[in-house]
Amino acid sequence: RIEEFGARVNLLALKPTLHLATYPADIDAGLSRHLCRVSEFVLCDKAAADMYRSFISIHLSTGNANVHLPRLYEGMDDISTSCIQRVSDERMAVAKAIDGAHDKFKGTVDDVISTMDVLLELYGDLSEDTSSMLGIFRTNPGYRGLHCPMSQRPDGRWVPDFSNRYFCEDLPFGLVNFKSIALLVGVETPFIDEIILWAQRHLGMELLVKDADGNYQLTGSDVTTSTTAPQSFGINSIE
Repeated sequence: RIEEFGARVNLLALKPTLHLATYPADIDAGLSRHLCRVSEFVLCDKAAADMYRSFISIHLSTGNANVHLPRLYEGMDDISTSCIQRVSDERMAVAKAIDGAHDKFKGTVDDVISTMDVLLELYGDLSEDTSSMLGIFRTNPGYRGLHCPMSQRPDGRWVPDFSNRYFCEDLPFGLVNFKSIALLVGVETPFIDEIILWAQRHLGMELLVKDADGNYQLTGSDVTTSTTAPQSFGINSIE
């Protein structure tokens, strides 16, 4: 975390692995090795770089969009981890659909794993309790002292600070990506939809909109200007 802007940060914990991807996936292997060397140099050889099989795996990775909730990290409870698990399950269903969509996609998203598996991979050796997702969140030193950013309203009430990156970045560049890829392979994501609808209301954005059949589509006015959804670049088919 930033202690003095432009001068000093506090590194709470170091992930043992950084995941990278290139597009196209079969780009020169030498470049891939170079990216890995650069990452390892910056982190003083304390973290290894791992190349994912496809760029879409990065978009479907668990990441911040799957774990940043208003009740953050040390404040997690069973309800919070249940929500995270539901997003993880829908995300994994999308990856499974991609893998089975066509022979050419077989194995391309094998790097996409559940949120619990990611937490064990990144923080298993750091956390005191790895028996559950809740245990990792509560005992991982990298999460210690981190809480949801809040802002105070004129009436004195405290609410989540929706201008914080946990909301203004994780929604359009995270959850929306999960939903956009799900649409390409015809996978329903009711819980991800619920979160996006809640968040877009607080962020003043229009992303998910119901179509004539009552299904949610990414056709809102902010999709093409404020997200990285494939649909915003004219990609409307997995092919």
